[in-house]
Amino acid sequence: MATGEYWTMNFWQMRSGQRGSVLEELTRNGIIPQYGKVPGVLSVKLLRIVEGDGVGTDIDQYIALTLYESREAYNRWWTSESRQRIEMGQRLQGTMDTWLKVATQVRVHRSIVTVDEEFKQEEVSELPPPKPGNSPIF
Repeated sequence: MATGEYWTMNFWQMRSGQRGSVLEELTRNGIIPQYGKVPGVLSVKLLRIVEGDGVGTDIDQYIALTLYESREAYNRWWTSESRQRIEMGQRLQGTMDTWLKVATQVRVHRSIVTVDEEFKQEEVSELPPPKPGNSPIF
């Protein structure tokens, strides 16, 4: 990660009776191979929400993250009418059709990394667990 990276975060709610493993498979076999060819894309991630508001109920949500080098890289790609972008859209059409049958988009966020620090494992000391009722900020 680096300061200036541009992240897209798309929150998805599974439709009734659908399995999240479908999104995982579509990401592995459809999204990742195509997005890996996009100039400026650094990473694609699919997160399953396991804790927080609504968890433990019938809420089954995922966050699809795409990390770009910068907002400019994102804009360059998605506003392009290049043959490469048009062909990618065509190759992903079946994947996206299936995705939209099993999940509904509930939120979209776009973010720019403003502070970034990575820690090496050997530098991290053991921290005590938070006291009940005290949630960590991050």
